[in-house]
Amino acid sequence: METLQIQDVNTTFSRFAFVFETTLNKYAPFKMMSRKQQRMHRKPWIAKGILKSIKTKDKPFSKIQNLDKTDSNKWNKYKKYRNKLNHIIEYAKMIYFKNQIAQKGNNSRKLWSTINEILIKGKKQTNVINKVQNELGSSDTTAFDIANTLSKYFSSIGEKLANQIEKPILAAPKTSPASNLQTSFFLSPTCPEEVQKVISNLDAKKAVPMNDIPIKYLKLAGTTISMFLSDLFNTCILDSEYPDDLKIAQIIPIHKPGSKECCSNYRPISILHAINKVFQNFIILDSILIVRFFWYV
Repeated sequence: METLQIQDVNTTFSRFAFVFETTLNKYAPFKMMSRKQQRMHRKPWIAKGILKSIKTKDKPFSKIQNLDKTDSNKWNKYKKYRNKLNHIIEYAKMIYFKNQIAQKGNNSRKLWSTINEILIKGKKQTNVINKVQNELGSSDTTAFDIANTLSKYFSSIGEKLANQIEKPILAAPKTSPASNLQTSFFLSPTCPEEVQKVISNLDAKKAVPMNDIPIKYLKLAGTTISMFLSDLFNTCILDSEYPDDLKIAQIIPIHKPGSKECCSNYRPISILHAINKVFQNFIILDSILIVRFFWYV
């Protein structure tokens, strides 16, 4: 990746994203999976040996109606092979989920995700929103109108709820040990080694917006991009400016119990650019040190 000089954080980050995505598309382009590949991707317990056995079973009998059932020897041989293969697949599936539960036993969120995957397997679920009611009481049915109605509701509900809360009568503030300190704090500059460590600890399975850089490839390129990102973060802190592209989030409405046409029955989930996760972890680490400093002052 070419060297980028930090001047304006917006221009510099846009250039970085362009270079990274261009390089990624050249050496690791995205490819659409076929329906068969998608089905196999949803069944990770189907190993190469089982897949080979499936092909062996299907090859001579690609169309079951063409199989001569009057030939008892051939038919019995096919049924015996099919039944044994089904038993092996079920056993592999059981072992897979057993290992998944054992690995995720210390993480309740991942554990319940695995349990739900087992229980909900085969049930059709749809997250498509076909219609919502706007503030005028009429129904929006087009994707554009639905997105605007939900966006307007999510951006205004916080202020509306806050106005309904009675303001408490606050007592006189107590003097704190840090009352003589300035009402500001200092973030120490980061370095490539620190940024690379944060990138390596990112969860590659975390969601990113559409057409964004997957975390998996950020981790693979961590050594290469860590120096640039450390310079970018230091410039952001020094100039008190953050790239506009990193402020844009993809909002996913998650349905709660109740009518799917009511906006209040949805909660918004914001998915930010993957680079935000790196900067966020860096800020959190520095903030913890600041809080500990104030605690002991």
